[in-house]
Amino acid sequence: MDVVDFLTQRERDILHLIVEVYTVTAEPVASRVLVQTFDIGLSSATIRNVMSSLEQKGYIRQIYTSSGRVPTDRGYYLYVQQLMPSKNRSRKQGVYLKRAFHSNKRSGESFVQNVAHVLAKLTEFTAIISLPRGHQENIDKVKIIRLDVKRVMLILLFKNGMIRQKIVRLIFPETDVALEILAELLMARLKGQKVDPRHEFVRSGLLDEMCALDVFCASEELIIEGRENLMKHPEFYQYSTLSDFIRKLDDPEDLLTILSDSLERDKVNIYIGKKDLGFEDCSIVLANYNLRERPSGSIGVIGPKRMRYEYVIPIVENVADFVTDVLKNSDLYSDI
Repeated sequence: MDVVDFLTQRERDILHLIVEVYTVTAEPVASRVLVQTFDIGLSSATIRNVMSSLEQKGYIRQIYTSSGRVPTDRGYYLYVQQLMPSKNRSRKQGVYLKRAFHSNKRSGESFVQNVAHVLAKLTEFTAIISLPRGHQENIDKVKIIRLDVKRVMLILLFKNGMIRQKIVRLIFPETDVALEILAELLMARLKGQKVDPRHEFVRSGLLDEMCALDVFCASEELIIEGRENLMKHPEFYQYSTLSDFIRKLDDPEDLLTILSDSLERDKVNIYIGKKDLGFEDCSIVLANYNLRERPSGSIGVIGPKRMRYEYVIPIVENVADFVTDVLKNSDLYSDI
């Protein structure tokens, strides 16, 4: 959403202050608050006139009968695009993030879960990360490696460089040659090719059982951490609002739509008040990370529109860069 309406410098300055005060207080901003808080050399009457103009242009709105105003989605977008103070991503912050990932590592947690956990902790919002797509049609090769007499490692290599693996216990031991044949049959089945129904692995049902393993499914595409952070923000104090939002997270089809859209856009993308997808009261800040030098997933946070964008955006971008670097320097991409 690009904001192109012309605003005077005074209107821009007042809008800037309204957004910053509302971000801190979560209360509608009145002209007298601006006069008392900032040395801007304007009377309350003058500020009210400016606020009236901003309201007519759709950048702020009145939510109660009081004189206070709050930013609209349009106002937030203008703030993010043109008004907010720039906060450069420093090398120091990158080092801090790396330390945070190591110090907050939880037992039994995958790399991507750790990333989401740290991001949620740093921002005090809900962290969301989409995993690289692992659809069956993107599988490039299937390998089956023997671990012991009845256990094998099933390995899927995807075209985007992703690797998935799963330990499978067989009812009957199989030779190495038989395992190679089983891998070939699995690959053929995944490509939609016909498999001889008389083959032993087909008749025994082993091929069908292998194809049904969860490692082949692409449903686990989203990691969410920090749901409890929502309760820290006034926008979610009401139980009905909080429960409605939690339901949106538990059925994340619309959220995945936004994450997929981010992959097709800029490296950093900000969504404010997505009414069409049920996130009219939220902002979502996303940054894409790369795998094999291509955008493969999105990392970000979701929270109230009243967030400190100048603080959140650099953190999200730094975290995405960190994930890209880790994937670039890893020998294998497996279960991130």
